[in-house]
This record gives sequence, structure tokens and C-alpha cells, in this order.
Amino acid sequence: MIEVTSDAAAVSIGYAEAPRLVSSTIVKVLTKIGAGLVSWVKTRKLTGQILQRRTGSLSRAIFSRLGLDGQSAVLYLGADASKAPGARVQEYGGDIHAKRSKFLTIPVGKNLTGNGVMRVSPREFIANPSALGFASSFVNRRRTAIMGVTRGGRAEPVFALKTSVKVPERSYLRSTITDRRDWILDELGVATGEAIQSAVGGGGHGSAISVTVPTSGQ
Repeated sequence: MIEVTSDAAAVSIGYAEAPRLVSSTIVKVLTKIGAGLVSWVKTRKLTGQILQRRTGSLSRAIFSRLGLDGQSAVLYLGADASKAPGARVQEYGGDIHAKRSKFLTIPVGKNLTGNGVMRVSPREFIANPSALGFASSFVNRRRTAIMGVTRGGRAEPVFALKTSVKVPERSYLRSTITDRRDWILDELGVATGEAIQSAVGGGGHGSAISVTVPTSGQ
């Protein structure tokens, strides 16, 4: 199981010296920012900027969650692995290896919709090649593909067979935090004014915003 937890990207604010009213304001504005970041991922990152929308499962998996820990508030931006098992490997990249069988079966050719979604599974295709307009099916001699044979006798690949596939890193969560950092700062500034800047960002305490970008999926 590939898991993406909410540690993929985070905005953290410490408010140890902030008055209660400012602390309450921080919670409200972070909740608003979370909704904005989720929308940005769905409408920008997953609609062509980083990834193309296919089934929509990754988009439905995106969430934001606010965590409170006494003196700090952390806004997490993540993807629910139960809704999109491939979310983590897309964010960080990695190698996918065949586990339950000798080969990974990767749909190609006529077995892909216009959005790149598999039409039928290997088992379904072998049992019923006509589902894709073929008369029969076979595995080629090099065992690199499952082929479909047309009624005219022409063979076409329907599944590529590979022992592993390397997925490049396509950060849609961490890159969103980076892209929207100025907007986050603006939203916090407008909502809280000078109070939050003096309570959180001033007095030698550094920046009001700390962007956490893990180097690996922990």
C-alpha cells in the first residue's frame, strides 16, 4: 500500500506570545487558507500544470487539516491514500515493482481512453478480446506485451509487460505551498494586521510563516 499522509506539505505558525483574540484569528485564517490551497491543487496542479486529470480519484483525495498544539497551529495539506493509492509516488517519485505477479501490466493503444484510463483489465481482455474489437489475444515471444489480434490478422500491443516502472517526482502538494507562499503571507497580514506580525513574526522570533517541506515521505 502506498500511503500519502498529511506531512507532504505544511504551513506552521507559532503563536506563543499572541493574545487569545489573535490566536483565534490565526485558526480562522488558516482554515480559509487550507480551503484555498486545496482548490489550487485541484484546479491548477491536477488539471495540466503538474498532472493531467484522469479518473478524478487524486483530486477527490486532496484535503487540508488544521492541527493545534498548545502554542502553535499547523495547516496540513495532503492526499488520502485510501482514495488515491498512487498519490505518494506521484508527489515524491519512485519505483513501482511487480509484487503479486511476475509483470506489471500497463495498458497501451486501444486499451486507453482519451484521458489515459484503462478500458479493460488483463483478465477481462484475455477472456474477451472482442471487448476491444480483437479476435484473439496472446503474449509475444519476448514476453514484453499482451497482444490483440484483429480479424485481419494484425497484432497490436494492448498491455506492456514490465517488471518495474520508474515514476518521476511530480510534486503537486509541496509545490503548491511554494507557489502560494506570498498569498499565504498576504492572507495572514490582512486578517490579523500588525498584531500577528508583532506577536508571531517580530521580536526576534523570525518569519511568521514556516514552510515545512520533507525531503522524503516519512
